[in-house]
Amino acid sequence: MKQIPLPRTTPEAENVSEKGLQSYLDTIHKSGLKYHSILIIRNGNVIMEEYLNDFQAEEPHPLYSVAKIVTAIASWFAINEGLFGVHDKVISFFPDYLPDTIGPHLQELEVYHLLTMTVGHNVRKLSQQADKSEESWIKLFLSAPIKHPPGKRFLYNNLASYMLSALIQKQSGEKLLDYINSRLFQPLGIEATAWDESPKESTWPVGDCLCEQKIWQRSDSSSFKKEGGKTNNCCPKHG
Repeated sequence: MKQIPLPRTTPEAENVSEKGLQSYLDTIHKSGLKYHSILIIRNGNVIMEEYLNDFQAEEPHPLYSVAKIVTAIASWFAINEGLFGVHDKVISFFPDYLPDTIGPHLQELEVYHLLTMTVGHNVRKLSQQADKSEESWIKLFLSAPIKHPPGKRFLYNNLASYMLSALIQKQSGEKLLDYINSRLFQPLGIEATAWDESPKESTWPVGDCLCEQKIWQRSDSSSFKKEGGKTNNCCPKHG
């Protein structure tokens, strides 16, 4: 696939004040915050690209929870490839990790609820357990009590993204980084990637995903299929 660097132009050419951009940059320098980079694009053209605090475009750096977005993209690749479906039940993929008693909420849990972080867990308690555990995080996730019916309440859930990673690995036979490299990173020209892993099984799609900061324009375009022809909106009343 052909890679085309994003076009560059001046702020004035895009009707943006260069003085205003410089004032913004000065404010960032004075803030004391450890910014890695600033990239401003208007009408498809780069009008500002700055690297700060000794960071460079080619230097891998941690993306933290941006990794969750990459995991969601990988999930949609997997769905489009038929590895699993949006409404498949999560417990159907992990029979060896199920608790002795399977509650009704766990029975109802779908891939959709992992993607939208509407699992229904007590998320703080679950995250604390994962941080201290050397056991299987799949088993920990499936054994945790689900307080709310799936799909009814959004709560930021690191282990929901982890379960998507585990599901992709189980169905594709590849760890998440290997799976997404050929489908996303390599076509975009992103190199020098690395990713943390959990104590036992799978890629940990939350912490130190390391990527170069190169940004490319694709020479072709594609779109993910929308479920039922409609955009999936998770719990509108919760934003």
